[in-house]
Amino acid sequence: QLVRELQQVFLQHDWGTGALDEAYRKFEEGRAEEDAEGYVPPTARLEAAVYRQYWNGLRVRVGVHTGLCDIRRDEVTKGYDYYGEAPNMAARTESVGNGGQVLLTRAAYMALSTAEREQLEVTALGAVALRGVPRPVEMHQLDAVPGRTFAALRLDRLMPELDDVEGEDTSSGGEASASTARSGVSHTVVTVLAVLLGTFAAPQRLRVLRPLCERWRVSVPHAVEATREEDACRVAMGRLAVKMSRVMEKSAKRVSIDGEPSKTSLPLMSFFRSDSELRLFNPSVGGDESLGRRQPRSSFSQSSLSAMEEPVVTVHVRRRV
Repeated sequence: QLVRELQQVFLQHDWGTGALDEAYRKFEEGRAEEDAEGYVPPTARLEAAVYRQYWNGLRVRVGVHTGLCDIRRDEVTKGYDYYGEAPNMAARTESVGNGGQVLLTRAAYMALSTAEREQLEVTALGAVALRGVPRPVEMHQLDAVPGRTFAALRLDRLMPELDDVEGEDTSSGGEASASTARSGVSHTVVTVLAVLLGTFAAPQRLRVLRPLCERWRVSVPHAVEATREEDACRVAMGRLAVKMSRVMEKSAKRVSIDGEPSKTSLPLMSFFRSDSELRLFNPSVGGDESLGRRQPRSSFSQSSLSAMEEPVVTVHVRRRV
């Protein structure tokens, strides 16, 4: 009922501008010009009177799934976060829909009573293959605004960078597997995470890491895997770094010049530079010489990392006189 009424409210709302509708028309016409497979704009060429019956202003797509999930209260935001397969399935369902479209998985549809299903107008879409889901998922379209037509489901719009490395082990096999997989870029990522989150106590650091790991589909160790929160944070950051580095490397390899992979520079961080340098991952550089002195000269510089090289990352630190 909520998602159905949501579409009706948007349709009847006075947006005070026609810019949104005009933008949607241009998007559809632009795709029709570029698409060689005969894409037909579902709304851009409707007559004005017909268009107003079905469309108006902002188009919001919705994916609905039902199932068990892990609910945790965030002591920082005082809100609640949802983890597990059910939220992930809902997100993937939503991601393949078009603006203004409401999709229900079979689990969500069958969770309704017979009387509730009889009150809904739905269109069966059949089994839909979702990235990262081992079996096709039966989908239903809730006809919140009867008569609306949509383009084909956006099955090519899922996050390919994440799914390309979905099968690679970043969540099991213990700390050793994540540690072994680290090299180059991942070492840099895990160090940046450690520095960035090092200002938090371990419990708060773990709360910050959980939604990041959930978004990147990396498991966070539980008490059975890590007896201390400090250990859980360390393992989670290692797994997250491995996953992120693989995505970065795959993205860099997509950029090529004359058929050869280019050395795409991935900016990571900027620091104030002084004559003092702290070289990460280089044990030959002593901390007492790098950080113990005050330097009078400083200038701003940009640090970057080439994803195609084995990097030695240098962090420049400014010391005020």
